Amino acid sequence: MTNETSAKSDLHAELTLLPARLSKAGDTIRFEAGEADRQRIAAELDLAGLSKFAGTLLAAPWQKGGVRVTGRLVANATHESVVTLEPVERSYRFDVAMTFVPDTSRLLRITSPGEQELFVDPEGEDPPEPFSGDTIDLAPYIQELLALELDPYPREEGEAFEPVDTDPAPDVGKVSPFADLAALKKQQGEDK
Repeated sequence: MTNETSAKSDLHAELTLLPARLSKAGDTIRFEAGEADRQRIAAELDLAGLSKFAGTLLAAPWQKGGVRVTGRLVANATHESVVTLEPVERSYRFDVAMTFVPDTSRLLRITSPGEQELFVDPEGEDPPEPFSGDTIDLAPYIQELLALELDPYPREEGEAFEPVDTDPAPDVGKVSPFADLAALKKQQGEDK
Protein backbone atom coordinates (compact mmCIF):
# COMPACT_ATOMS: atom_id res chain seq x y z
CA MET A 1 0.00 0.00 0.00
CA THR A 2 1.52 3.30 -1.04
CA ASN A 3 1.37 6.47 1.02
CA GLU A 4 -0.97 8.01 -1.55
CA THR A 5 -3.43 5.11 -1.22
CA SER A 6 -3.29 5.13 2.56
CA ALA A 7 -3.86 8.92 2.66
CA LYS A 8 -6.89 8.51 0.36
CA SER A 9 -8.45 6.01 2.74
CA ASP A 10 -8.01 8.25 5.77
CA LEU A 11 -10.90 10.68 5.75
CA HIS A 12 -9.67 12.39 8.92
CA ALA A 13 -6.37 13.30 7.27
CA GLU A 14 -8.14 14.72 4.20
CA LEU A 15 -10.56 16.76 6.29
CA THR A 16 -8.26 18.27 8.91
CA LEU A 17 -8.05 22.07 8.72
CA LEU A 18 -5.38 24.40 10.03
CA PRO A 19 -7.34 27.65 10.56
CA ALA A 20 -4.19 29.76 10.96
CA ARG A 21 -2.95 28.69 7.51
CA LEU A 22 -6.11 29.41 5.50
CA SER A 23 -5.73 31.96 2.72
CA LYS A 24 -7.92 35.06 2.94
CA ALA A 25 -9.99 33.90 -0.03
CA GLY A 26 -10.33 30.44 1.48
CA ASP A 27 -8.99 27.03 0.54
CA THR A 28 -10.78 24.38 -1.48
CA ILE A 29 -10.92 20.89 -0.03
CA ARG A 30 -11.84 18.01 -2.32
CA PHE A 31 -12.22 14.60 -0.76
CA GLU A 32 -13.42 11.15 -1.61
CA ALA A 33 -13.73 8.56 1.13
CA GLY A 34 -11.69 5.42 0.55
CA GLU A 35 -13.01 1.88 0.84
CA ALA A 36 -12.05 1.48 4.52
CA ASP A 37 -13.76 4.75 5.49
CA ARG A 38 -16.88 3.95 3.46
CA GLN A 39 -17.17 0.53 5.14
CA ARG A 40 -16.68 2.08 8.60
CA ILE A 41 -19.26 4.82 7.93
CA ALA A 42 -21.75 2.31 6.49
CA ALA A 43 -21.42 0.16 9.61
CA GLU A 44 -21.79 3.16 11.95
CA LEU A 45 -24.87 4.44 10.08
CA ASP A 46 -26.44 0.95 9.75
CA LEU A 47 -26.25 0.99 5.95
CA ALA A 48 -25.94 -2.10 3.77
CA GLY A 49 -23.24 -0.24 1.81
CA LEU A 50 -21.77 3.12 0.87
CA SER A 51 -20.32 3.09 -2.64
CA LYS A 52 -19.48 6.80 -2.79
CA PHE A 53 -18.95 9.61 -0.32
CA ALA A 54 -17.23 12.69 -1.69
CA GLY A 55 -17.41 16.44 -1.66
CA THR A 56 -15.96 19.81 -2.49
CA LEU A 57 -15.71 22.30 0.35
CA LEU A 58 -14.45 25.85 0.72
CA ALA A 59 -12.90 26.69 4.09
CA ALA A 60 -12.48 30.43 4.60
CA PRO A 61 -11.49 32.60 7.58
CA TRP A 62 -14.49 33.96 9.50
CA GLN A 63 -14.54 36.66 12.20
CA LYS A 64 -11.57 36.49 14.59
CA GLY A 65 -9.99 33.05 14.39
CA GLY A 66 -13.12 31.34 13.10
CA VAL A 67 -13.66 29.29 9.96
CA ARG A 68 -16.65 29.14 7.62
CA VAL A 69 -17.02 25.89 5.65
CA THR A 70 -19.41 25.69 2.70
CA GLY A 71 -19.76 23.25 -0.15
CA ARG A 72 -21.55 20.24 -1.53
CA LEU A 73 -21.46 16.55 -0.63
CA VAL A 74 -22.53 13.52 -2.66
CA ALA A 75 -23.13 9.99 -1.45
CA ASN A 76 -24.47 6.74 -2.89
CA ALA A 77 -25.85 4.49 -0.18
CA THR A 78 -27.44 1.07 -0.08
CA HIS A 79 -30.17 0.71 2.55
CA GLU A 80 -32.33 -2.24 3.54
CA SER A 81 -35.97 -1.71 2.60
CA VAL A 82 -38.10 -1.32 5.71
CA VAL A 83 -40.77 -3.39 3.96
CA THR A 84 -38.93 -6.27 2.27
CA LEU A 85 -35.39 -6.01 3.73
CA GLU A 86 -34.10 -6.05 0.12
CA PRO A 87 -31.32 -3.62 -0.90
CA VAL A 88 -32.47 -0.12 -1.88
CA GLU A 89 -30.08 2.28 -3.63
CA ARG A 90 -30.25 6.00 -2.84
CA SER A 91 -28.18 8.93 -4.11
CA TYR A 92 -27.78 12.02 -1.95
CA ARG A 93 -26.58 15.50 -2.90
CA PHE A 94 -26.66 18.18 -0.23
CA ASP A 95 -25.12 21.50 0.70
CA VAL A 96 -22.85 22.17 3.64
CA ALA A 97 -22.71 25.38 5.69
CA MET A 98 -20.84 25.22 9.01
CA THR A 99 -19.08 27.77 11.16
CA PHE A 100 -16.33 27.03 13.68
CA VAL A 101 -14.92 29.38 16.32
CA PRO A 102 -12.19 28.92 18.93
CA ASP A 103 -13.54 27.67 22.26
CA THR A 104 -12.38 30.96 23.81
CA SER A 105 -14.49 33.08 21.42
CA ARG A 106 -17.01 35.54 22.80
CA LEU A 107 -19.46 34.27 20.17
CA LEU A 108 -19.94 31.13 22.26
CA ARG A 109 -20.76 32.91 25.50
CA ILE A 110 -24.31 33.50 26.69
CA THR A 111 -24.72 37.26 26.89
CA SER A 112 -26.76 37.25 30.09
CA PRO A 113 -25.48 34.78 32.73
CA GLY A 114 -28.78 34.92 34.65
CA GLU A 115 -30.81 33.96 31.61
CA GLN A 116 -30.87 30.20 31.03
CA GLU A 117 -33.33 30.09 28.11
CA LEU A 118 -31.90 29.37 24.70
CA PHE A 119 -33.80 30.63 21.67
CA VAL A 120 -33.32 28.61 18.51
CA ASP A 121 -34.70 29.49 15.10
CA PRO A 122 -35.47 26.13 13.43
CA GLU A 123 -35.16 27.75 9.99
CA GLY A 124 -32.04 29.72 10.91
CA GLU A 125 -28.41 28.82 10.61
CA ASP A 126 -26.79 26.52 13.16
CA PRO A 127 -24.77 28.24 15.89
CA PRO A 128 -20.98 28.09 15.56
CA GLU A 129 -19.20 24.92 16.63
CA PRO A 130 -16.34 25.40 19.11
CA PHE A 131 -12.89 23.98 18.46
CA SER A 132 -9.77 23.89 20.60
CA GLY A 133 -6.17 23.71 19.54
CA ASP A 134 -4.86 24.64 16.14
CA THR A 135 -6.76 22.10 13.98
CA ILE A 136 -10.36 21.28 13.10
CA ASP A 137 -11.28 17.72 12.11
CA LEU A 138 -14.24 18.07 9.73
CA ALA A 139 -14.72 14.30 9.29
CA PRO A 140 -17.17 13.76 12.20
CA TYR A 141 -19.21 16.80 11.16
CA ILE A 142 -19.38 15.64 7.54
CA GLN A 143 -20.45 12.16 8.66
CA GLU A 144 -23.13 13.66 10.90
CA LEU A 145 -24.48 15.70 7.98
CA LEU A 146 -24.70 12.50 5.92
CA ALA A 147 -26.55 10.75 8.76
CA LEU A 148 -29.09 13.58 8.88
CA GLU A 149 -29.71 13.35 5.11
CA LEU A 150 -30.33 9.59 5.00
CA ASP A 151 -33.83 8.34 4.25
CA PRO A 152 -35.16 7.07 7.61
CA TYR A 153 -37.66 4.68 5.96
CA PRO A 154 -36.09 3.49 2.70
CA ARG A 155 -38.20 1.37 0.38
CA GLU A 156 -38.70 0.92 -3.34
CA GLU A 157 -41.44 2.88 -5.04
CA GLY A 158 -44.75 1.06 -4.66
CA GLU A 159 -43.65 -1.04 -1.68
CA ALA A 160 -46.04 -0.88 1.24
CA PHE A 161 -46.94 -2.90 4.27
CA GLU A 162 -49.92 -5.16 3.79
CA PRO A 163 -52.72 -4.58 6.29
CA VAL A 164 -52.91 -7.24 8.98
CA ASP A 165 -56.32 -8.36 10.22
CA THR A 166 -56.08 -8.53 14.00
CA ASP A 167 -59.81 -9.10 14.56
CA PRO A 168 -60.89 -12.68 15.39
CA ALA A 169 -62.58 -14.79 12.73
CA PRO A 170 -66.24 -13.80 12.17
CA ASP A 171 -67.60 -17.18 13.38
CA VAL A 172 -65.77 -16.87 16.72
CA GLY A 173 -67.48 -13.61 17.56
CA LYS A 174 -66.12 -10.59 19.37
CA VAL A 175 -64.14 -11.61 22.43
CA SER A 176 -63.67 -9.09 25.21
CA PRO A 177 -60.13 -8.63 26.49
CA PHE A 178 -61.62 -9.12 29.97
CA ALA A 179 -63.33 -12.44 29.13
CA ASP A 180 -60.57 -14.47 30.84
CA LEU A 181 -60.85 -12.31 33.97
CA ALA A 182 -64.64 -12.76 34.06
CA ALA A 183 -64.24 -16.54 33.72
CA LEU A 184 -61.65 -16.56 36.53
CA LYS A 185 -63.96 -14.51 38.79
CA LYS A 186 -66.86 -16.85 38.03
CA GLN A 187 -64.66 -19.88 38.81
CA GLN A 188 -63.52 -18.35 42.12
CA GLY A 189 -67.16 -17.65 43.06
CA GLU A 190 -68.10 -21.30 42.43
CA ASP A 191 -65.18 -22.58 44.50
CA LYS A 192 -66.43 -20.86 47.67
